[in-house]
Amino acid sequence: MKVRTRVGIIDRYLIREAALSWFAVTLVLLVLMMGSGFARFLGRAAAGKLPQELVLKLVSLSSLEYLVIIVPISILLAIMLALGRHYRDNEMAALGAAGIGLLHFYRPYIWLIALVAALTAWLSLDLSPWASGEVNRLRDIGKAQSVDLTAFEPGKFRTVMGGAGVFYTEEYDRKTGDFRHVFLRAKMGDETVVILADYGEQAVDPDTQENILILKDGYRYEGEPGRADYRITAFREHGVRIELRNVEASLDVNAKPLEALIGSSDWKDHVELHWRFSVPVSVILLGLLAVPLAYVRPRQGRYAQLVVALLIYMLYSNLLTAGRLWVEETGISPMIGIWSIHAALMFIVFSLVARREGWGMIRARA
Repeated sequence: MKVRTRVGIIDRYLIREAALSWFAVTLVLLVLMMGSGFARFLGRAAAGKLPQELVLKLVSLSSLEYLVIIVPISILLAIMLALGRHYRDNEMAALGAAGIGLLHFYRPYIWLIALVAALTAWLSLDLSPWASGEVNRLRDIGKAQSVDLTAFEPGKFRTVMGGAGVFYTEEYDRKTGDFRHVFLRAKMGDETVVILADYGEQAVDPDTQENILILKDGYRYEGEPGRADYRITAFREHGVRIELRNVEASLDVNAKPLEALIGSSDWKDHVELHWRFSVPVSVILLGLLAVPLAYVRPRQGRYAQLVVALLIYMLYSNLLTAGRLWVEETGISPMIGIWSIHAALMFIVFSLVARREGWGMIRARA
């Protein structure tokens, strides 16, 4: 009974250390990728190709896509970092002297690996495709908005409202989005509306995502061409809704919901389905690989095996990507192009464990 209690304490200790390492590694990698994405979206916004109010939304949604890429490598690094510290502090030697072998270390880590794999399955199958679809939709809306307003060059007449209006401004500040000396002519039914204003600024309706042009200190002329009974209205501030072109969000295969992939006869949808299921499998395999790969000799440094782990991960990841492209282009079975690579990594894991445990013919010579 005492032995079971001692092992339970050890298991909780190992899980806690690995979980903290996994959270820290995932957070660091996510911040780095989000920083890169934020800089890219901010550059597009500064160039007038994307509304500034969409930048944070796009970065937040993209982070869900980044997690699918980050989690497999983070679980590998986290377990190796945690075990590397235990080897450095001679804790592993003490546990080995107490009769706890390599296979015993899989018991605490398998719970963490299973939990992370389940989280990754949710991300890969459901959450990430939804986020990808939202990113595509917001990009399309931002592209349409930039064409309608922010892409206007001062001193040139440009059409708006799907060709029903003409917009002109003498000056435009891309940093603030403000206009000076604005002219707007639009056809509304049988009447023509002409608006002259000293200042203008743009805004976006949060509900409809339509552009709103807020004009200040000007006059509005409306009436039917050729008739003298037109109306003149002076205003301090006047809002004009700039109707966007109908925008249909592009639905890439990586943005399709799981139900659409399962019932689809399209070959790329079939490959995408296999790819999404392979992501949590890679988490399991890389987590299992970390345990035997983290072994370091007494005179080796804590991070001695990290270079080997990164090389294996890069080779594994690149082979999976190449295998997916191969399957898409040639129509070969995903069992050969994708799942055979997972099988090869599983063989490597088994070989490392067998070498450490000295099983049969795979036992390494001294």
